[in-house]
Amino acid sequence: THRFDHIPLRRVFMANLSSVVIASAGAAIGGVVLVILAIALYMLPTIVGSVRKVVNIGSVFAINLFLGWSLVGWVVALAMALRTNPPHAYPQMWQQEPAPASGVPGVPPHPMSVSPAAPPGWYPDAQGVTRWWDGSQWTSTVQPPPRSTTP
Repeated sequence: THRFDHIPLRRVFMANLSSVVIASAGAAIGGVVLVILAIALYMLPTIVGSVRKVVNIGSVFAINLFLGWSLVGWVVALAMALRTNPPHAYPQMWQQEPAPASGVPGVPPHPMSVSPAAPPGWYPDAQGVTRWWDGSQWTSTVQPPPRSTTP
């Protein structure tokens, strides 16, 4: 005789089955978390580049995806993601908000005080005439005032 003959086989089987299921579920969840962490670590250069809004994010992603398995490809992608953006890529990152020329917040500057960095275009001058700014100085070219459409 065996020492477990008095325990019904079903009870032993069910107890073992439930512990196996619980252990399997824990291992599966742990495995999924481990896979997600591994993918995040592998794609870290792309994540960093996206957060930093680098201009060459497509290149970072391609190198990271296809060459990241080699340590050299992963390091190159990370270096590209950490690179400083050139000033022309995102000018708003490099330019500070200018102080109003009038000195009073919310009041627009005087029309003649267009900064030298303003692009060429038509701007109103101090007399209310629309004058051409060539990017460095005012010209004598003006637009005629709009015609009145009232009869």
